[in-house]
Amino acid sequence: MQVSTAAIQLKDAAEKYGAYYVLHLTCPGKTISIPYYGRMGSLPIDEMNLSVRSSNALKRCGAMTIGKVAELMETGSLKAIRNLGIKSEKEIIRSFFTLCYANMTASEKLNFWQNVVEDLEVS
Repeated sequence: MQVSTAAIQLKDAAEKYGAYYVLHLTCPGKTISIPYYGRMGSLPIDEMNLSVRSSNALKRCGAMTIGKVAELMETGSLKAIRNLGIKSEKEIIRSFFTLCYANMTASEKLNFWQNVVEDLEVS
């Protein structure tokens, strides 16, 4: 896969300013798939550095790993968790994305940003 200059610039900006921030500046209002890989599934949710409320809500519903959080996000079940409001849901999604991005290799990061650039060109 040929990586474009735009993808390299976005990757560099993400390293400097944070991937979540750059993604939302680049694609406001667009849904972008979170770069989650199965090898990240066994990481404990404590790695996400969540607030006590968000962390306790996830633990109460049995989501002790990143893999379980990914399942909840895929099925839309985050909204159904008791005592988990919109702010907490956004915090979980942001933390999940940030942790997944941080655990990617350099080539996976470049491929991710290349896919973002290609999605922007299509729309």
